[in-house]
Amino acid sequence: MSFKISHAVVICMLFPAICAANRQDVEVSFTLTTRWQATSFLLETAEFFADYGPDSYWAFVESWLEPGDHDCRAQILNAARGASDSEDIFKALQLALRVRQYSPRLEMFRSIAQESFNNNFDRNFEEKKMLKCCWAELGTSGFVATTEEDLRNLIFSSSKINVGGIRRSSVFDHVYGGLAVYMNMSKTGTGQLESQNMTPLGSPTIILYAALGTSCFNSFHNIMAAASLRGQIQYIHRPILLAGCEVSGCVALGATDDELRLGGFGVEMAIKNTEYNSVGITRIRSEDDGDMSKLRYVPSRHVELGGFNLTALVVRFPGLASKLTTIPNRPQLANVRENLDIWHIKNIGLQATHRILSAADPFQMLEDISQKFPSLAAPLSRVEPSNSLLTEIIENQKVIRPGAHVMHMNRRPLKLDTIDLFSLVEHIWTDIREGHSLKDFGLDSEQIRTLLQPQLPMQIAFGEGQPRIYLEDSDRLVSWTNNIELDKNFEDWSRSIELLISAQQDGSIPRLRRNLFNIVAVIDLSQREGLNLVSTVQRYINKFDVPLRLGLVLVDREAESESEWKRDANGNGVFQITKQNGDFELPFGISIGAALARAGTLLSRRYGGKYAGEFARGIGETHKLISRGNVLNDQFYNTATWAAAKEIFNQIFKRAFVAREFSTKGVRPDEDTIDMQLQFALADILSFDLEERDDLTPSSALYVSQAKDLIVAKGITVPSVLVNGLYCSLANARKLESELEQVAMHLVQLEIQTFATAISEGNLTDKILDTYPGGAYGWVLRDATPRYIPFIQDAVIFPSTYLVMRPPSNKVESQTYPIENFVNYICEDSLKVKDTTIWFVSDASRPAAKVVIDAAIDFNQRTWKGAYCQANVRFAVLHPPGVAPSQEAREAAQKIRSDHLSDYDLDSLLAQQGNFVARLLGQDYMANFRPPEVGLLIVNGRILDIPRDHQMNAEDFCLLLSQEHRAHIDLVRQILGRSVPRSLTAADTTRISDMYMLSTSLLAWRHSEYGARREEADILKVLEFTKSAVNISGHGTVAFEAVLDPLSKDAQRVISLINVIKDTLTSSVTVRIVLNPINTLHHLPLSSYYRYAVPLAPISIHPRAYFTGLPLKEKYTAHLDIPEAWLVTTTATQYDLDHLSLEDVADGFNLVEAEFQVEALLVTGYCVDINSNEHPRGLQLTLKNPSERAGTIVMSTLGYFQLPSAPGVWSLELRPDQSASNYFMVPNDEFGKYAQNYVYQQPTQDRGVEFMPNHAELYVASWEGISLNLYVMRRPEMESRDVLSGIDHPASLETERKSRITNVQLNGRFSFNSILASFLGRWKLHTFADTKPSDWLKRLINSDMPRSRIAENASRDLTLAEACHGEKIHIFSVASGYLYERLIKVMMLSVRRNTKNPIKFWFVKNWLSPRFKQYLPHFASRYRFEYELVTYKWPTWLQKQTDKQRIIWAYKLLFLDVIFPLSLERIIFVDADQVVRADIKELWEVDLHGAPYAYTPFCDDNKLMDGFRFWKQGFWERHLDGKPYHISALYVVDLKRFRQLAAGDTLRVIYENLSKDLNSLANLDQDLPNYAQHQVPIFSLPQQWLWCESWCGNQTKLSAKTIDLCNNPMTKEPKLKGAARIIAEWSSLDDELQQHTLEVEQLMSNSSGSKSNWV
Repeated sequence: MSFKISHAVVICMLFPAICAANRQDVEVSFTLTTRWQATSFLLETAEFFADYGPDSYWAFVESWLEPGDHDCRAQILNAARGASDSEDIFKALQLALRVRQYSPRLEMFRSIAQESFNNNFDRNFEEKKMLKCCWAELGTSGFVATTEEDLRNLIFSSSKINVGGIRRSSVFDHVYGGLAVYMNMSKTGTGQLESQNMTPLGSPTIILYAALGTSCFNSFHNIMAAASLRGQIQYIHRPILLAGCEVSGCVALGATDDELRLGGFGVEMAIKNTEYNSVGITRIRSEDDGDMSKLRYVPSRHVELGGFNLTALVVRFPGLASKLTTIPNRPQLANVRENLDIWHIKNIGLQATHRILSAADPFQMLEDISQKFPSLAAPLSRVEPSNSLLTEIIENQKVIRPGAHVMHMNRRPLKLDTIDLFSLVEHIWTDIREGHSLKDFGLDSEQIRTLLQPQLPMQIAFGEGQPRIYLEDSDRLVSWTNNIELDKNFEDWSRSIELLISAQQDGSIPRLRRNLFNIVAVIDLSQREGLNLVSTVQRYINKFDVPLRLGLVLVDREAESESEWKRDANGNGVFQITKQNGDFELPFGISIGAALARAGTLLSRRYGGKYAGEFARGIGETHKLISRGNVLNDQFYNTATWAAAKEIFNQIFKRAFVAREFSTKGVRPDEDTIDMQLQFALADILSFDLEERDDLTPSSALYVSQAKDLIVAKGITVPSVLVNGLYCSLANARKLESELEQVAMHLVQLEIQTFATAISEGNLTDKILDTYPGGAYGWVLRDATPRYIPFIQDAVIFPSTYLVMRPPSNKVESQTYPIENFVNYICEDSLKVKDTTIWFVSDASRPAAKVVIDAAIDFNQRTWKGAYCQANVRFAVLHPPGVAPSQEAREAAQKIRSDHLSDYDLDSLLAQQGNFVARLLGQDYMANFRPPEVGLLIVNGRILDIPRDHQMNAEDFCLLLSQEHRAHIDLVRQILGRSVPRSLTAADTTRISDMYMLSTSLLAWRHSEYGARREEADILKVLEFTKSAVNISGHGTVAFEAVLDPLSKDAQRVISLINVIKDTLTSSVTVRIVLNPINTLHHLPLSSYYRYAVPLAPISIHPRAYFTGLPLKEKYTAHLDIPEAWLVTTTATQYDLDHLSLEDVADGFNLVEAEFQVEALLVTGYCVDINSNEHPRGLQLTLKNPSERAGTIVMSTLGYFQLPSAPGVWSLELRPDQSASNYFMVPNDEFGKYAQNYVYQQPTQDRGVEFMPNHAELYVASWEGISLNLYVMRRPEMESRDVLSGIDHPASLETERKSRITNVQLNGRFSFNSILASFLGRWKLHTFADTKPSDWLKRLINSDMPRSRIAENASRDLTLAEACHGEKIHIFSVASGYLYERLIKVMMLSVRRNTKNPIKFWFVKNWLSPRFKQYLPHFASRYRFEYELVTYKWPTWLQKQTDKQRIIWAYKLLFLDVIFPLSLERIIFVDADQVVRADIKELWEVDLHGAPYAYTPFCDDNKLMDGFRFWKQGFWERHLDGKPYHISALYVVDLKRFRQLAAGDTLRVIYENLSKDLNSLANLDQDLPNYAQHQVPIFSLPQQWLWCESWCGNQTKLSAKTIDLCNNPMTKEPKLKGAARIIAEWSSLDDELQQHTLEVEQLMSNSSGSKSNWV
C-alpha cells in the first residue's frame, strides 16, 4: 500500500491538476458491448493460428500448458510468441486480440454446440446435471461420450454405427491432420454436394465440443488424436466454453463477463445547430436511464503530457484513471470555441496542412487537427502556409480533384467510407501470412514487398489486356475497303502520331494518315447486325473523317450448299428440298447469305476491296425498318432479296470492270463485253458443284469456303469484329448489353489510350512505324496470337478465376496418407528451374484427359519460336476429389513415378491428391465442385475448365503460356532473378520452381482481386510528395498509401485506423499520406469532434472512446461510426445524447457515460433472376435459426436485401406462399445449367455461405457479417405471376399474434418473452426488433411481486386492448432526443384518445433512448396500443448523409418498402411534434385514387410568411408546374401500391442523383417527395388534416384535425413553449404523461429498491 501511495504522491507533484477537482472539464465516454457472452482470449489465440494453417492450430493446441499461479496474460502471449514463426506474425496476433477479431467465430461454435446440446442432452434432467465441460458426438447418430471410458467405447463401436453424416459441417471446423471435411464427398442425384455426409475415406466422424485449457480437454484430445492417426475416425474439434467451465485456468481470461466489451468503433460529437432553441426539458440528466452499474472508467488509447507517457500509469493506477485523462492532450484545448469570420476560413485547409507538416510528429498532429478541429480552427487560421507547399499542392491537384480521397494498402484499393478496423486487420493478416510463406523460400524483404505491393493493373474493361488475333494472309482473306496511308482522300492529313496525345485528353480522334485503327468485320450480308456494323464504320469514315481502315470478311452463317445434298444408294447426288430461304430466284441449295458473300468476295478478289465495301453499303440500304415493335413484338426489318442484290451487284460490277480495263488497256470495253463478263460472274456466284472437286468449284464459292475454314480454325464466329486484332463476337456484345458497332468504337477509344501511353513512354514513334515490317498494322499486331480460344482468351464469357498455388506439405498430408512426393511432374529436368507450373486436375482414365496429357508432353518436347512460347514448364496430373480410383487411373499414376506402388498405395496416392486439390480450391470452389468432364488446368494460379467440346493441342499450350508470360511471369522473373544461384542441386531446382509457382500465382491472384481502374491505381504514382506528404518509414510487409483532405470526416476515421495499426505493428508498417486540402473554403469543413475506441494492449482493459476538453457552452449530438455490418442501439446512458449540454451537467459530475450494444450483424446480398437477368422485386426472404427469425423483401435497386443475424448458423430461405411458389433458389453447382444467358459467371461467395437444396446455410462467424449473391429462377408456368399480388392480409398475422399471447404460460417461472408479448402484443416477422429484456423488466420479473399480480396485469392489458374494435390502424413516427420523445408521447396519447380502433405504433429504433424504450411497455399497457421497433441499415451503395437530422429525415421516406413487413398494406406517418384531434380512422380509410401516398399541401393563408414560401418562386415554381408543395409532417402510405409501383426504388434513384449536389434537398423529407411528384404521384389531402401556426391562418385552426408544431423561421420559438401556447390540450396531455411516468418510476423503485429519475 505504501508503494502505491508514494507513486500517487509523485503523480500529484508532477501534475497537480490531476489531484484537484476540475469542474472546467467534463469527460464524455462511450462503450460498446455485444448481445453474446464474452469469449476466451486463449481460444481466440488458437483461432488466429487456425487461419495460419491447420498444422499451426494443432501445434498451438498441443503445446499449451497451464501456467499454474503465473500471469495468464503473459503466459498466453509467451505461448503465442513461441508458436509464431516471425515477429510480424506475433504482431498480427496482438492486433487480432486487440480488436477481438475471432470472438464471433467462437460464438458461432457456441451456437452449434447449443444445438448439439439440445439434441443430445434434453432427454432428462439427470443427463443435464451430469454434463461435463467436454463431450464427443458421433456424427448425427445421437451417440455421445462425456467421459474418457465412454469415448473409447464410442470410438471402438463407431465403425458399426450408422453415422448419418455430421451436423453443421463448415470450413471453420478444425479437422485433425488438416484435411477438410469436404474432401471426399457423395453426391445427390442433382449433383448437389451433400455437406452433411462428407467423411474422408468412409471413416466415421467424431466431433469434440470442448475448450483448450479445461480440465477434460487434454485427455479427450489425446484419445481422439490417436484414433485419428490410426485411421479409425475423422476427428473434428469445435472449441466451446460452457458456462461454469471457465472458473479456473487461463481459458477464463476474457470469458467471464456476461457481455463482450468491444472496440473498433468511432464516435462523432457534432456541434448542434441551435437556431431553434429546443431546450425546455425539466431535467438534463436521468440517473437510471439504463443500467449504469456496468459503466466504469477505462482510457481509450494513449495519454501523454509534456513528454510524459501516462498510459502505463493509467493501467497501474486505475483509481486515478479518470483524473489522469482530464489532462488535455496536445494541442492544448480551451473549453471555449472561438468563432471565425468568413475571411478567416478561406485558406484554413492549406493552413492546417502547413501546421501538420511542420510539426515534430506530423502524423500525431494530423490526428489531433482532424479530430479536434473546431477548437483549433482559430489558431490555425493565423498560420502562414509556405509557398513551396502551395506549389506542390497545386501541381498535385492538376491530377486529382481538391479534397478527393484515395487509399491503398499494399496496392489494395480501400473504400474510405466503408473500411473498418476488422476488415483492415483481416487484410493485414492475409498479407503477413503471404509474406511469411515467401520468406520460407528465401526471398528477402525487398522482394517480398515488391510482390505484395505490385503496380496493379486497372480493373479490366472489355478489350483491355486482351490478346490480339492475327489473320494470316490478311490481304487475301480481308477485303480492305480503304487505305488511310495510300488513298488520295486522306493525302492532306498529318502523319505525326503526336496528335494522339491531345486526342487522349479531349476524347477526339485526329485526322491521322496512319493505318493505326483497323476494323475487320466478319459478317453475313444477309444479317442486320453485320450490316449495322459496316454502315456505322463507313459513316464515321465518310462523314466525320475518322481514320478508320475497314476490312470485310464475307461469309454466310447458313450451311453451305453441299450440306443440302444427300447421296443415293449408287453414290449419286440427290437434292433434298430442306429449305428455300424465301427467295425463288436463287438455285436450290444456295442461301441468300451464301450468294451475297460470294458476290462481295468476287468483287473484292477481282477488282479490290473498295467495291466490296460499296456492295455491302448498298445491301445495307435495302434493309429498311418496317415496324418499330412494341411491348409484345420486336422491331421488324425487311430482308435482302437476290433481285435487289443482283441489281446492286450489276451496277458495281460494270463500273469496276470498266475501271480496271481502262486502267490496264487504256480503252473502255464495249457493252457486249461488259454484259458477257457480268453473266460469267453471276454464273460463278450461282453455280453449284455436286462433286465438290476443288478444281471445278467456282472461284467465288472457293473464296468463301477458304474464308470460312480459316475463321473456324481461328475460333472466330459470325458476325464479329476485330479492332486491331481485339476480338468481339455478337454474343460478347450482347452480354455487354451492347451492339457490335458500339463495342468497335469503344475499342477504338481504348486503342487511342494505348497508343498515347506508348508514345509518352517513348515506345512508339513515327520512325518506328515507318520502318516496322508491315507498317503501322504490323506494329499493332506484333504480339498477336494466331488463334482465338474462348476459354483461354475470352474474359467476358470465361472470366478468369485465380488461386494461390502452394507446394504440398508432406508433413500435413502424411498424417493420414503416408505417400511422399504425391505431386509428380512429367518431363521434369531435375537441374533446370521451371518458371511455369501446370497442374491438370482430371481422372487420367478418361480419353479426353489423355488427349490433354499428350498435348502437354508434345508441347514440352517441341522447339518453339518466340520468347513467350518456350517450354520452360513442369506439368503434373492430380486426381480430382470425390472420384473413385479406376485401374486406368492407377496405371497412369504409376507411370509417372519412379518407385513401384501397390494398388492400395496407389489408391492412397490418388485420394491424397484429391484432398490436396480440395484444400487448394477452397470452400468457395468446392461448394459447387463436380468432377470436370475433361479437366481443370491450373496455370500459375489461373483456373481453366476445359470445355468438353474442345480438344487441346500443343499450340493451345503455347497460346496459354504466351498470355501468362505477358500478364505475370515476366514481372516475377525481374523480381526473383537474383534469387537463383548459379550452381543448382535437384533440391535447389525444386525449391526455386516452387518459389516461382507461389510468387506468380500470388501476384496473379492479387491482380484479379485488387486491380483498380488505372486512373486510381496510377494516381499515387504520379503525385508529388516531397512537401505535402506525411511519411512513416517501415521495413515490414504492410504499406499504406493515401490521399486525404486533412479537414474531412474520412480523415478523422482513417487516421484513427492507421494509428491503431501503427501502434501495434510499429516498424513493420510504412505510411505515406499525401495531403489534398480544399484550397478555398466558404464555411468550416468540420463541425464535429471525433474519437476512436480501441484497447490499449492485446489482452487488456476494455476499450472506450472518450472526449476531454470539449467546449462547455456548445450543444452536441452524438453519432456512432461503426462498421457497415453492425446494427447498434443505445442500452444505457445518463444524458440526452441528441442534445448534450456539458454546461448543464450537475456539479460534482465530470463524467458523461453512454453504453451501446451490437444487436446484430447483417446478412446482405444481391438477388438476381438468372433467367430474365432482372432483380425479383418484392421477393420475400426469411432468415432463421432454432430460436430467432427475421424477414425482408428484395429491392428492385440492384436486387439488394439485408437481414439481421448474430454469430451462429442461419438458414436463408424463400418465404412460403408467393415467393416460394413463384421462385426457387439456384444451387451453386447448378448455376451453369440455368445461367446460359447471364452476363457473368458465378462469382465467389463469402466462405461462410453454403447452398443446400431449397435454402442457403449461412455461417456468421466474423464482424463483417455475410455478403452473398443469391440467384433464383421462376418456377414453370409462373413467369407472369407478380410476387406482390398475393400479400398476406394482416388479419392472419393478428390471429397468429393472439394465438401466441393466449399461449403465455402463467404457471411456474415466467419467461421474459412471454411477459413482453403480453405487454406489447406484438408480432415479429420482418425487421429486427427488440428481443433483449431491459434491466428494469428483468428486475420486475425476478422480484418478489406476487405472480398473481403480474398475471392480473397481463390479463388486464389484454382485456383493455380487446375493448377496441375495428381494423387495426398502423402509425409510424421517428424521434431522437429527450425533447422529441416527450413530444411523441403526447402525440401518441392524442391519437389514442380520439381513435376507437386498435392502434399499433411503429418506431425507427436507431435513435430512441434507453429510457424511452424502457417506458414503452408501460405506456402500451396503460393506454391500450401495440408497438414495434424496426430498423434498417443504410445501404453502402446509397449516397450517405452525414448530418444526423438529415439521416432521420431520410428514414421517413427512403426505406418505406423494406422497413415494414410485406403483410402491412397501409401506414400513417405522424410527426412527433403533432397533436391529433380527430379520429385517425378517417385518414386511414381515405381513398388515395391510385397514388402510393397522400400528403397535405402547405396552407397559404398566413400572409406574414409569404416571403418564406420558396416553392412559389424560381426553380420550385417551374418544377412543380402547378402542382402543390406538400408538408411532410403527416402522410398516408398505401404500402401495397407503393411496392407495386416500385416507388421506393424510384425515390432512391432520384435521391441518389440529387443528393450528390450538396445544395439540393435542403428539407430532405419534404423536398424529395415533392420533387418526385411527376414520377411518384401524391394525392393531396384536404387542408384541415394538418394545421400549423407558421403557415396557416387562425381562421382555419378550429377545423384542424391535427396541429403540428412547425418551426417558425420568423420567431424561432422553442417547441415546448409553443406547444403550451398553441395547443389548448397539450399541457393537460403532457401533465398526465408526466404523472404516469412518476407511477412507473414508483413501480420500478418498489421492484428494485432503488429510485429512478424520469422526465
